[in-house]
Amino acid sequence: MKKIVLDCLGGDNGLPAMLAGAVCALEQNPDLQLVLVGDAAVIQPQAGKFGNRVEIIDAKVNIAMDEHPTQAIRTKPDSSLVLGLEQLKKREDCGAFVSAGSTGAVLTGGFMKVGRIAGVSRPALCPTLPSLIDGQDFMLLDCGANMDCTAVQLVQFAVM
Repeated sequence: MKKIVLDCLGGDNGLPAMLAGAVCALEQNPDLQLVLVGDAAVIQPQAGKFGNRVEIIDAKVNIAMDEHPTQAIRTKPDSSLVLGLEQLKKREDCGAFVSAGSTGAVLTGGFMKVGRIAGVSRPALCPTLPSLIDGQDFMLLDCGANMDCTAVQLVQFAVM
């Protein structure tokens, strides 16, 4: 199982909520390994007890929900979101990035820092949602992130 990189500073409730979720996930999933990106002085006392299942990358800069995504990604290279995306890009042992931060900044950062599939011009949000049918989830493609899609982009979303 690859490690999951978690932006601990993102989200409406920030570090306390993200850290509580990380600790809960680690307690429930003994094979889970996380790279926690946020204030190490706050993270270490709670997550350090998980030993080599947790790696902490110190970051004290957050991208706020009301910041312009492209400008924030460019001007805050030491933010938890940017540092987390860079871990995902450069490390083979990391397979996912999770953030409750600005959706626009996550999409823009993913596009700018991680890259995109060749031939795909625009990213799409694609959450997996539970259904009323036991064990059958479904995917909701492009759930509001793009307001002006072309037919070609819709085909690209389907390919993704």
